[in-house]
Amino acid sequence: MDILFSLLLILVAVIVSYYGYMLLFMGLVFLILSILKLLDIKGFVALFREYDLVAKYSPIYAYSYPFLELILGLCFLFHFLLLFASIITIVIMTVGTIGIAKKLLSKDGKSCACLGAKIKVPLTRFTLVEDIIMGVMAIIILITMV
Repeated sequence: MDILFSLLLILVAVIVSYYGYMLLFMGLVFLILSILKLLDIKGFVALFREYDLVAKYSPIYAYSYPFLELILGLCFLFHFLLLFASIITIVIMTVGTIGIAKKLLSKDGKSCACLGAKIKVPLTRFTLVEDIIMGVMAIIILITMV
């Protein structure tokens, strides 16, 4: 765990140094992930609702999530509405982190919806770290904008 935390700190330091690359990275990640989710949106929604706190109770949120990621990806890529995109990213990554952590603690071995339903990957601590890193990067963007 110490190694993971150290790597996370190094990653954050590098990201802060390369702000433009961070926006490019976040934009591309959101775009790619949204496209993968849209390939089988019904399958994605079924997987996503198993662990996401909001999607569990709101099918509308679950179905709109890939489109939200698509919009966020475009915002980060084109440096458009970065304040909006950062705040939304922080909110959805926080909700996602909590839901993933709860599901991991229950140890019921569900699949992750992060790559959509077509690509089966397990829900792991790596998934949790991904959400945390995306949230941290959004916080860095907010801090640098102020």
